[in-house]
Amino acid sequence: MAPATVNNHLAHLSALFSWIAVHAPAGLLRHGDPTKKVDPLRLPAPQVRALAEAQVARNSTAAWATPTTATCACTPTRPTTSPPATSKTSELQDPPVAIQTT
Repeated sequence: MAPATVNNHLAHLSALFSWIAVHAPAGLLRHGDPTKKVDPLRLPAPQVRALAEAQVARNSTAAWATPTTATCACTPTRPTTSPPATSKTSELQDPPVAIQTT
């Protein structure tokens, strides 16, 4: 098992035992949290990762070639003409409300 995986398991067990210590009956953990006595494993320093120049060039070329006005084939297009005006729009509006001040 990788050291990072071991540390991850240790962290989960520590969280579990911390929860048990708070919520369980008093005598359940007579010796306390057993994970407090275990040190996490040392991990190697992370490696710096970067894209190669060819990858950067390929990605920037692809980004500039992507159309900015892409449409989804699954979405139906809406008509460009507006619907005819009806008299019902005035009926749907709320009537004006008088505000009383004292």
